[in-house]
Amino acid sequence: MFCVTSLSVAVQAQKLATASALHYAGFDWASQWYPVAWARDLPINKPTRVTLFDDDYAVVLRSGDQPPFALRDVCPHRLAALSEGRLTEQGYLQCAYHGWSFDDHG
Repeated sequence: MFCVTSLSVAVQAQKLATASALHYAGFDWASQWYPVAWARDLPINKPTRVTLFDDDYAVVLRSGDQPPFALRDVCPHRLAALSEGRLTEQGYLQCAYHGWSFDDHG
């Protein structure tokens, strides 16, 4: 009797785990907002590389009333890391390799 009950509990647990996995399978993890750094830890007007889910991003905390922004840490031209670049006077993130510049929308 004890073995049957234990087996029944194990089967129920497996069914619950399977249902839970199916629920999360349709969740789009990439379309959510995630904290990646404390603002106090980011240098002002200098790009910083952060990694989230094995993807690198260049995060920039801008001075004044400009909002911070984050872009994928890769220049589309030669795949250089944008976090190695600089912030221009206009507030664009400039690639260190060939100088391509990107606004906060990419």
